[in-house]
Amino acid sequence: MEKTMKAVVTYAPGDNRYEDFPMPELEDGEVLLKVKACGIRVWGTSEADRYMEPPCIPGHEFYGEVVDIKGEVPGIAIGDDVCAEQVVPCGHCHFCRTGKYWMCQRSAVFGFKKYANGGFAEYVKLPKTSLKHVLPKSFTKEQSVLVEPIACGMHALEQANIRHDDVVVIAGLGAIGTSMCNIANLKMPKLVIGLEVREERARRAREYGADIVLNPVECNVVEEIMKLTGGLGCDVYV
Repeated sequence: MEKTMKAVVTYAPGDNRYEDFPMPELEDGEVLLKVKACGIRVWGTSEADRYMEPPCIPGHEFYGEVVDIKGEVPGIAIGDDVCAEQVVPCGHCHFCRTGKYWMCQRSAVFGFKKYANGGFAEYVKLPKTSLKHVLPKSFTKEQSVLVEPIACGMHALEQANIRHDDVVVIAGLGAIGTSMCNIANLKMPKLVIGLEVREERARRAREYGADIVLNPVECNVVEEIMKLTGGLGCDVYV
């Protein structure tokens, strides 16, 4: 009899079902996680332009405990808490061969493809080519599940090469945007400006490193940034 697990399965836009789903079967070099936590993010999709390939299991900000390994996976052991980078590189395209695996032409991301099901399930399979990271046992559940989204923001800011005399503008202050305010602030730039329409997010961003938060609904943010910078504008916009 086929083994099953409980999972949320997406069949179409707005059609998500909690049901029994076949357990992942491992091939050589693959790892099975028992999911401990998964971030919740809603993605818009349409019939005309759909990135998601249903039916599949959503949820791409997850971590879990290693419960099975097929073959040898260096650095990973049963019982480890592990998270995975959310791009699942093919390992063969131009970008993968040149070390820019996050630009993989296959563009596979956990939670959007049938062959890369996500973390809205009891178990999730990490393919051989996925980038796996063992988490410290001292991490809380909340810290562990935030590793992936915060790493995304950190990666973006690393590309920005922020200097001490820069004015940095970060548009959109959800979980990732707020963390980016914090990371940008650690670079000690001249000013960190956030753009956000929701007051709760704006308040939190100010707590975590934004010097100023502007609401695009209430003011002309371009004019305000020009005033704040003597007409020069920002140096970094994210």
